[in-house]
Amino acid sequence: MVAIEDTLNERILSQIIDGELSLNWELVDDEGHSIYKRDSLAKYSKDGKILKILPQGTNPNDTGPQFTNIREIWIDAPLSPHEPEEIAGPDEFDGRIELFGLPGGFGAKFFYGLSIRTGYRKIFSEIDQVTQCRIVNMTSAATDPGVQGNQFILSIEKFEEFVRKIKQTKQRADSARYVINSLYASNLVAEITGDPKKKLLPGRLQETQQLRSAISDEAPWTISQLSELAVTFSSHAKDFAEKDPLKLKSVLEDLELVSIETLIHRFENNLRSGKSFSEYQWQKFFEQNDFILKQIFAMPAIYYDREVSVRFADAKNGGQRKADFILYNALSGS
Repeated sequence: MVAIEDTLNERILSQIIDGELSLNWELVDDEGHSIYKRDSLAKYSKDGKILKILPQGTNPNDTGPQFTNIREIWIDAPLSPHEPEEIAGPDEFDGRIELFGLPGGFGAKFFYGLSIRTGYRKIFSEIDQVTQCRIVNMTSAATDPGVQGNQFILSIEKFEEFVRKIKQTKQRADSARYVINSLYASNLVAEITGDPKKKLLPGRLQETQQLRSAISDEAPWTISQLSELAVTFSSHAKDFAEKDPLKLKSVLEDLELVSIETLIHRFENNLRSGKSFSEYQWQKFFEQNDFILKQIFAMPAIYYDREVSVRFADAKNGGQRKADFILYNALSGS
């Protein structure tokens, strides 16, 4: 049994059980006597290639399993467990002993039972409820995901993608909360001064729209309201350009960005739908969104028409050529 350097009266003990290196944690007094401990929070496979997390409750008084069915989470070992000091040590900020090399979303502190962090725990809770699997095998190998015996195969890549989405949602929620709070403050002052109150604008992304709608007291904008907003903006565009040209430029850039994002979403949906779109259907798509074609050229190009004959048929009705689209240079007319 080897003891790692004590940190804030914590100590990690390692021992070999059935050929596997097992890590235990305990809290000790100033004289080194054990006060409280957690057994087998993590262990390494016999060949040292798999790190096995045995998640426990986050409360130091709760040493039970964190999940109903799941007992172990396997990860491709990030570090070779030759010496305990190489795989665990004090965190540089709070001094608590942590396990090195865990993927994002995992709690690395032994004090808290190496549990999954609250924000990212849902995926394991879902696996726990939907399956009876005792092991979640998070692998970097090219293995088909799904249930294999008592294991749920989950690639590290998929889990990291999940963590990124959760972080992204939190950032958008923080942004939506800031917008709502600013709106409340602005409208409170407007109510006192008698100025017109502002309306909550829908966000660019669907997630943002839902977040703002959930936080705000206002109902989401209807298509009719958005159309009215567009008409109002159009009728006052000239005044806008004269009084605040920089703001107008920013609004136009945002609108263009929204248009492109929406278009990319529609384009991807068409590709993934499984339907076989004909050339005519794709031509209609680009005809309705001709500004995409204009992005190809490093000059001001104007859409003219599609299916235009650029060479007519000869006497034998041969040699005819039609261009899918015709655009011309607004400067040179070519």
